[in-house]
Amino acid sequence: MIEGVDDAKLEKLVKEISNEAAIDFIKFRWRKVNFQNIVRYLELLSSYANIGNINFARDNGIGGNNNNNSSNGKGSYKNNGGGEYEEYEIAVRHHLGKRWSTLLAMYISNLFTTSISDTKANYEVSNKSCFVYLKMGIKNDVGKTSSG
Repeated sequence: MIEGVDDAKLEKLVKEISNEAAIDFIKFRWRKVNFQNIVRYLELLSSYANIGNINFARDNGIGGNNNNNSSNGKGSYKNNGGGEYEEYEIAVRHHLGKRWSTLLAMYISNLFTTSISDTKANYEVSNKSCFVYLKMGIKNDVGKTSSG
């Protein structure tokens, strides 16, 4: 079904779904939409909705997202504007094809960027996985949110 949908239409659909169903569920279940509760929600989807196997990692400046501006060696960096941010990587492994990877990457990116202010996301997709890279402003505190 998603094979015939172009990226713009897919992104619009994803935004509607994540802004309605996911956010409503998170608010109902945990009362707050924040980093921890979005992670909990995605772990539930991974365990019970068969969207794929999901892993979360805080980027510590080692590996693919290496950043030489590390201020404390724990994933906290100075950005170009002088503020600090933390980086996270979310990896999802599945066997449902590249369009599913694109849908998941858009969905996960949108959950974080629309729910937590000063969060930026980008992603990579392949036939069997997607990787979402988050940069979250530290001043916002990972536990705080703009909607909830």
